[in-house]
Amino acid sequence: MGFACFLRRAARYWGDTVAVIHRNRELTYRQLDERSTLLANALLGLGLAKGDRVAVQARNCTELVEIECALYKTGLVKAALNPRFTAHEAADVVENCAPRVMIAGEGFTAYDRASPGFGSVESFISLGVPAYGYIDCETLISRASPHLPDVVLSSDDLAVLHFSSGSTGRIKAAIQTYGNRLASLRKILLGMDRPAKPGDRLALIGPVTHASGMLMQPYLYSGATLVLFDSFEPAHFLREIERLRITHVFMVPAMINMLLNDPALDAADLTSLKMLGYGAAPMAPARIQEAWTRIGPVLSQGYGASESTSGVTRLSIADHADAILHRPERLASCGRPTGETEVLVVDEHGRFVARSRPASR
Repeated sequence: MGFACFLRRAARYWGDTVAVIHRNRELTYRQLDERSTLLANALLGLGLAKGDRVAVQARNCTELVEIECALYKTGLVKAALNPRFTAHEAADVVENCAPRVMIAGEGFTAYDRASPGFGSVESFISLGVPAYGYIDCETLISRASPHLPDVVLSSDDLAVLHFSSGSTGRIKAAIQTYGNRLASLRKILLGMDRPAKPGDRLALIGPVTHASGMLMQPYLYSGATLVLFDSFEPAHFLREIERLRITHVFMVPAMINMLLNDPALDAADLTSLKMLGYGAAPMAPARIQEAWTRIGPVLSQGYGASESTSGVTRLSIADHADAILHRPERLASCGRPTGETEVLVVDEHGRFVARSRPASR
């Protein structure tokens, strides 16, 4: 069983349920499965084969979900460029991963084979808007076969090159295999404080090319709806929670702080919200307590790294509640190991270091 099977099953179970919402466009599970199969065959029709890299750069849109699903059906490797990359950063990344195809959304179609770093790219595909020298994605899809590609994948096959600056400041690729991605799916599903189900709606505010994108497949597996946002404006987002009845959301602490500072928060209807996950940066314990009081008892923190291929630790909703009532110092923690993760503190020789005890007084 893999992601292609999961999506096909979801289309069978919840075919008419909306899988993705972006602005005024909706895509059902059946449409997502059908269109991603067409795109998968269109890419293979360009001469690509399992293991070839496909670079993608676009702001959040439904097509990014289709592309991810299509790549999982082909064994092609996603090399997702953050839409915030500068031209120099994008060139550096593309030169490093040597993709054969570049798929670009509006604002990112200025590259061609003569651009620095893009010499390996054989085909350029545009999303949404025509671009000189680019093949229109919808034209490709319209000519493709509707039959699921016959591609055999193993857990060791490369699935994603996830780009991270890490501690050196130089953008580099963290390798994620299909086994890594399936382990991440299990970890997220098993660790959900309030499990997602059909009818639930996950708001993805940050670029789905980065941390937010790790949540797409687990929530699609569960039959929930992905709601993609282009940008974050607190008052608008609060209105959208009420209008769309958002149930789950992932944010960075800076976004939560913006919500807490916005006058619209106190009048907002947040009764649909079941879980607000946050991570990617530290958050002051005092602000966590304020968010717990004003937004609701729905906070769940996650810590991970591109190099770990998924989350490492969690501070669950229950952990937050216990810390606020009994152990407020734990709000400064990044939580406990989650899923199949093991966390050890070792010395320079790799030997386990026992927990230190405070000096007696």
